[in-house]
Amino acid sequence: MAAYRLYCLDADTGHIIKGEWIEADTDEAAINEAKSLKLSSRCELWHQMRLVTEIPAQPGRPDGS
Repeated sequence: MAAYRLYCLDADTGHIIKGEWIEADTDEAAINEAKSLKLSSRCELWHQMRLVTEIPAQPGRPDGS
């Protein structure tokens, strides 16, 4: 398994507001795991120094995180 890092960004400043580790065997599995979190802010998924993908905000999350 590889370690991926999910960074969620503030919509106004672009600064990181949250970071989370994701363990997955492939990029696709890591992307699916990140999307399943249904985060309310735009996020970037990284594997080491490589940007894997950007994940748009998924509105409707009641806790606002």
